[in-house]
Amino acid sequence: MVTIPNNEFEWYEVCGGNCHALIKVAEVSSSLSTCFDCTTNQVRMTRPYLQKLVFKHRLTAQDMHRISVALSTGLFEVLRASSGRGTLLIHDNYVGVSFKIGLKSSRNGNEIWLSTAHRISKKEIRRLRRREAEK
Repeated sequence: MVTIPNNEFEWYEVCGGNCHALIKVAEVSSSLSTCFDCTTNQVRMTRPYLQKLVFKHRLTAQDMHRISVALSTGLFEVLRASSGRGTLLIHDNYVGVSFKIGLKSSRNGNEIWLSTAHRISKKEIRRLRRREAEK
């Protein structure tokens, strides 16, 4: 497994396909891994899935670096977390970009996987928060 890419250039190399089959995206806090009933704190993804995110959702190496740093440092908002699945919001106020991140854990609780990542607008953030508040 590849270690966590430390900068945008390393993410550029990984996004270009120069990596192993498993990619370690970030190490999250123990409190977040507890939310997912998981014993590990490593968030992983597969190389084909990374290529799908880059192609389908048009995420760049810079975006992946921002997501990795936000997950590692705890600069996110937990929108929903239940039984091995969760949705996180990441805001990069310096650049003005926001992401909606989906995480899921394996059934046995040994792994956390990045299941989706999207750029979202401020309007979508307000809509998601309002919908979660109604539940």
